Amino acid sequence: MIYGTEEVRFTSAPGEVAFMLLANLGREPNPYISPRARDSTYPWGFDPSWTRIEGVSWRSGGEEGALDYDLRDFPLILQTYSLKEGIMTVKLPRGEAGTLVIRFRTRFPHQAMGEPGWLDGIHTWRFGWHPILLPEIPGNWEELPLYLPAYPYSLELSLPPGWVAALPGDRVTEEREGKGTVYHVSFARTVRSISLYIAEKGSISSFELAGEGPEIQAWYLPGDEDRVRALATYIPEILSWYGERFGPYPHKRLLLVEHPNTEGTSFAADGVVYLSRWYFSRMDLTAKGALSRAMQYVLAHELAHQWWGIGIGVDFDRGNWLSEGMAQYLSISWFEDRYGAHGGNLFVPSGKGLGEELLRNYFGFVNLREHLTELPYMDTAFMGFDEAVVKPSREVRYHQEDYERLYDKGYLVLRALAHYVGEDTFYQALREARKEYAGGEITPEAFEELLEKVSGKDLKGFFADWVLGDAVADYRVLYLRVEPLGEGRYRVRTGLEWRGSGSLPVEVEFVGEGDERKVVTWNPKKPREELSLELPFPPRRVILDPGHYVLDTDRSNNAYPRRFRVIMGRNDLPLDAYYLVVLDPMSGAVSGGYLDRFAWAIYPGERLVAGRIRYGRTGELFGIAQAADGFRGRISWTQYLWHRPATGFTGEYWERAGELKLGVLKLDTGFVPYTEIHWHEGITAVRAGVLSLHYFQGHWRLWARDTEEVALAPRTYLDLSFGFGRAYGMPAGLDFGLDEFITAQGRGYSKVFLGGQLWLPPLVDEYSLGGALLLSRVDQYLFLHVARLNEGPWVGEGGMAFVAHMEALGGLFPVTLVGGLVVPLLPQPDLQGLIFFYSVRVGP
Repeated sequence: MIYGTEEVRFTSAPGEVAFMLLANLGREPNPYISPRARDSTYPWGFDPSWTRIEGVSWRSGGEEGALDYDLRDFPLILQTYSLKEGIMTVKLPRGEAGTLVIRFRTRFPHQAMGEPGWLDGIHTWRFGWHPILLPEIPGNWEELPLYLPAYPYSLELSLPPGWVAALPGDRVTEEREGKGTVYHVSFARTVRSISLYIAEKGSISSFELAGEGPEIQAWYLPGDEDRVRALATYIPEILSWYGERFGPYPHKRLLLVEHPNTEGTSFAADGVVYLSRWYFSRMDLTAKGALSRAMQYVLAHELAHQWWGIGIGVDFDRGNWLSEGMAQYLSISWFEDRYGAHGGNLFVPSGKGLGEELLRNYFGFVNLREHLTELPYMDTAFMGFDEAVVKPSREVRYHQEDYERLYDKGYLVLRALAHYVGEDTFYQALREARKEYAGGEITPEAFEELLEKVSGKDLKGFFADWVLGDAVADYRVLYLRVEPLGEGRYRVRTGLEWRGSGSLPVEVEFVGEGDERKVVTWNPKKPREELSLELPFPPRRVILDPGHYVLDTDRSNNAYPRRFRVIMGRNDLPLDAYYLVVLDPMSGAVSGGYLDRFAWAIYPGERLVAGRIRYGRTGELFGIAQAADGFRGRISWTQYLWHRPATGFTGEYWERAGELKLGVLKLDTGFVPYTEIHWHEGITAVRAGVLSLHYFQGHWRLWARDTEEVALAPRTYLDLSFGFGRAYGMPAGLDFGLDEFITAQGRGYSKVFLGGQLWLPPLVDEYSLGGALLLSRVDQYLFLHVARLNEGPWVGEGGMAFVAHMEALGGLFPVTLVGGLVVPLLPQPDLQGLIFFYSVRVGP
């Protein structure tokens, strides 16, 4: 709990002022989501945050008198619940000089991310732990921009004995007051907040990094000093790189703070960056330096907010693209300048060893820009969930893709924009933006105007299509024709095609036998065009957008002839080529495809082939066939089922809620048409089930099962299942078994199943297994199964199971161990007493 007094000094008071009470947005639980979803945020049940106003007064001329104030609902900007008392308005004596005094209390909630709130005894709050003064009262509250205005904040923080604070600021002093400590904090310029990080002494420690530039102070959790020190050494390099291109770091001090959340969530505020403990506990897991470069990138992203999002403010509702997308642009640009832009550049372990070789084999191909930013955008567009990077939350149609829209597409739009105007010009514009808007706020429209002024280009079309609009594009090469002209000259014609709702100038590269290359620019005017030119060499390949500068939803057709990547041993996932895996060491298969849009595989040993084609968010076609002791197979169409549940947030959210399958089985005895409908939900409720019907030569098979979850207490749930099936005249294999059982077996033409699982609170405490594996969580549940086949006796079993979630290779490779004890509960003459069982699942 914070007991605070906020003083706001006015030289000439306006008639009325307003404050945001952001903590009250967490005062009430989200009534729309399931208890399990809520528990993912609150480890031991909902825990409210709030700010309560204890009193408001006006101090002037040595006298102080109480003022009335009004509390009103927060506007429908981000969410539709817990809006009460989100805004406070106070009438002031207009034109008078004086100080507005607000006395308040703010409560820290216990939550898994630990911000805003507390986790593992550490209290963190960046923005909104106190009332935030609005620069002006809006004419329409529902159109309130979500700015965090910058002010010349100063702070006096008193802590009781045994507590310590890690506080940003250009000047931070502390003094003893009784047995406690009083901190005094100030900045030399306006800031958006003074962030709090408060813990018991001994639970956090610090060191300072010597060197030129701003004073760097790092705070770490027990056992992580060496890792935090290693990462902190990159800060001067990153700050210098940013400073040379975008202007100097704005403060005299910088804090690097290890945060206790294990969600992998990192964040920043004025003069401070917080990095999740998740990274530090996995930095050298299985392989030395497994996450070293990934952590540098995350650090660079959070540091970039000192320039954009915090240094230059944005509307965090409508214009968050200029915060997160720009931080991506700055950090990836630094990363590629240091480590190169091409090939595997993210998971590069230090040294040699078994773990290091495994990391190279599984994840060595990963490219930061291609696989962690461009690929998610391509997947989102392929699924039909792409939309504009700039729009208010209440107009967003696909909130489930917010990260991809703001971070990934946001970065790609800025990279395309930088290439369109020229990188040097773009950097100049960013420097000009800093001069004009540091400590203030910039809108997308103002950013466009600034870029037009610096570049001299008309950018209205670009912004209309790619910033404010939801344009998509697919560029492809249709053919390449080369005609000798004599005297070492060649006439080259290539067919180019553009599909979509927006286009950009695209580089076209002609590649010869050696180092011969020629790059020209194609500015699409029509959907299909032919580019003709003379070259001093015969090109063997033409490539569209070789640098991946434009947004393209499908890169498999960017080259002619088409590219193929042969993969032998080490993993790979090309964005601009079809892949061919030769004799996969795990399965022995030969396989191929493009991303996850279509794939095929041949298993020579089993004489089996399989293939799949996906059609965006509509569905997928699947087929499998085996020619061993006869011919068997299956072909099916799966229709994805979506719904848009009310989630408590403005705008729309899509959840895949099930699938409808239509297919045909080919068995030795003939063809079996079937249909299945599956349902599964996890946001507003937790349930899953299936209803299937098979037909064979006048006979049929029906099976239905449903599981519903009931929350009994925080992180304690009861799953109740019921299943019923009947089959008449079905071929072997289409009758019913006891697949849910460990102790019972059997087949029958009818089945009744009853089951229950009581999920108990998980054991969450990371434990290293010799540095090779990390045990991160153990789920535990009691179970009871009862079933009957045909008219036979009922069988039953009960027991307890543990699911140990382990990680390897920097936390990128999961290993799951399931084990427990089970006992037959109904007569089974062959089984008596307790039976131990276990299974292991390796890999994603």
